[in-house]
Amino acid sequence: MTAGPDAGQVRAIDDQLVVGSSETCGLQLHDATVSRQHLSLELCEAGVRFEDLGSTNGTQIGAARVPSGVLTASGALTVGNTTLEVLLHHQDVGLGEFTAERFGDAVGRSAAMRRCFAVLQKVAATESTVVLAGETGTGKDVLARALHAASPRRAGPFVVFDCAAVAPALIESELFGHVKGAFSDAHSDRKGAFQAAQGGTLFLDELGELPLELQPKLLRALENRTVRRVGDDRSRPVDVRVVAATHRDLEAEVAAGHFRQDLYFRLAVVLVRVPPLRERLEDLPLLIPALLQGRKVSFSPALLERLAAARWPGNVRELKNVLERVLASGEAAFDGRSQDPAVEDEPFVEARNRRLDAFTREYLARVLERHHHSVTEAARVSGISRATVYRLIKRFGLRGEE
Repeated sequence: MTAGPDAGQVRAIDDQLVVGSSETCGLQLHDATVSRQHLSLELCEAGVRFEDLGSTNGTQIGAARVPSGVLTASGALTVGNTTLEVLLHHQDVGLGEFTAERFGDAVGRSAAMRRCFAVLQKVAATESTVVLAGETGTGKDVLARALHAASPRRAGPFVVFDCAAVAPALIESELFGHVKGAFSDAHSDRKGAFQAAQGGTLFLDELGELPLELQPKLLRALENRTVRRVGDDRSRPVDVRVVAATHRDLEAEVAAGHFRQDLYFRLAVVLVRVPPLRERLEDLPLLIPALLQGRKVSFSPALLERLAAARWPGNVRELKNVLERVLASGEAAFDGRSQDPAVEDEPFVEARNRRLDAFTREYLARVLERHHHSVTEAARVSGISRATVYRLIKRFGLRGEE
């Protein structure tokens, strides 16, 4: 923002960003002349598509009121008394910069994956924190390892800390460490994940599950580059790069008060959306042999057709499970339908989150269809904001109209 009450604030656009005065917007403006949901900004191949969301005062380019359009180069939009300077950094990261079909152990030839690879390759040499956002099972952990391997820290440790797999009462100790006697079971000093990752990369998996009360301590560690062990009276310096992953919509979590906004902005210096498998089915010919880890297997055309036609709510992880089941029991083991998450070989939290994602998509799809794909009506009936509906529509590839 270069003018208005929020001048100086910087916000990245990840696929779609709703701008308005409502706290539910991805970018909230404290401008009385801005409508609650004023403007939508969305990345597209040509640049940034903008659409006025029926605001009172409209959206302007210069002196002209423009309801919608595409910015193909950096430029300014005016909403109320606020000026938004849109900078198209994507022009510096083109698909032509990454022509290989592999980034570390991640494979893909689709435009969505090559774009993801291009961004990660570009930021690998920096110290920027990175957030990998995407559905459960999309391979965010594989990309995090590939990012570490492509970075100057490759010789250092790669430490994984799963925020969803540690009991809330133990997270602080596991993350920052503790000193002997800090609590009843602390029989000796112990390093936490931050110190274990010294000189390397700390991967915070399922970041959205980190308890709210611990988020200020993580923010302090990131800003000061120091950690204080539980029970200790001094801070210790740490030299780590942080990469995080989440299946949650962190913007919505911030709006709902479940995730600190300052921590979100501190972590999401580079926000990379990892596409679901249903958006990159052209990658199947590469994924199948990669998941089979060199085993030479020939599948029938009928099975390959079923694999290409499936919806894959569990994404690449589900594909891997299906391939293992086919190898063990024959091609009849997969009839094209997804298996119940309860019988999949995956952790409880991931199975639960996968089912929740499936429910959310089915619920919203039915509401939109019942109300002729009206975003306004879907938001009213569902009891959620239009900004949230827009984000879910984009996330699940649904159709929404005004």
